[in-house]
Amino acid sequence: MSKLAVYCLLFAALVPLFAYTHMLARAAEETEYTLLQPIPLEGVDGDDTETTTASDYIKGMFTLIIAVAGGLAVVKLIFGGIKYMSTDAFSGKSEAKDIIQNAVWGLLLVISAWLILYTVNPDLIKLDLSIPEYEI
Repeated sequence: MSKLAVYCLLFAALVPLFAYTHMLARAAEETEYTLLQPIPLEGVDGDDTETTTASDYIKGMFTLIIAVAGGLAVVKLIFGGIKYMSTDAFSGKSEAKDIIQNAVWGLLLVISAWLILYTVNPDLIKLDLSIPEYEI
């Protein structure tokens, strides 16, 4: 695939994301939502949150998705390891190797997504969706 095609696809994917982020930032400044079920948006150590803004909710969901993906990758690694140790058939061992390999690739994908965002700009990980308004 040519570089131009990759850049076009990247641009086509990022433009709606920036527009949506801008829209969420405006909504986050003005609206506070009451959640149907209290959830800990500040992490494991935080208390349950009953009311939140859109930006805080997206920050919490981003953290939750990264944590769940990492946890599922570790569970698949354990499952593949147990399957590899418990079978004597060559087909079972190759299937277990595929499970382990896919779990490692998934874990690397999640970590690299966070790492790329952090390397480009550490503020991208903070997910601050508020946009300051300037007087003209």
